[in-house]
Amino acid sequence: MIVGLDHIGVVAHSIDEARATLEDKLGFSLAASTPLPDGAYFAPEGTHNYMFQVGLGETRIEVLIPVVPEAGTYKYLQRFGPGLHHWGYGCDDVAEEAARLRANGLRQIDLGGRPDGNAGDRGILPSEERRGDPHRVGTRAPVDASARR
Repeated sequence: MIVGLDHIGVVAHSIDEARATLEDKLGFSLAASTPLPDGAYFAPEGTHNYMFQVGLGETRIEVLIPVVPEAGTYKYLQRFGPGLHHWGYGCDDVAEEAARLRANGLRQIDLGGRPDGNAGDRGILPSEERRGDPHRVGTRAPVDASARR
């Protein structure tokens, strides 16, 4: 079962480009858990990922900076430019929720396993082909309120 919106994923050419909007204009802070300077590398998409905290709640924005020209996210950025890439939902059972969404007519893409050996997130796409905005389901990690500014 989907338990909430975990994050919104956006794609950008550089972390400086993303910070100019998210930090400088909107006032969102880079999450303390984001490793600097290169973010967290996500091999299945060939991206360096950075998380930003939105306000005082649990909402986060994940910034994907593609670095592998053969990867889908890189091609997505080239085709559509910077902006919305995906919605990430937290759920209590990834496999069960992915099966439910497939049964409801959505198409699944495999995002690969996670380094900790867990099954990893599942990308769920609308059944019709259109510009991006895929939905992802993954186990929801609790937000550490003490790490906020």
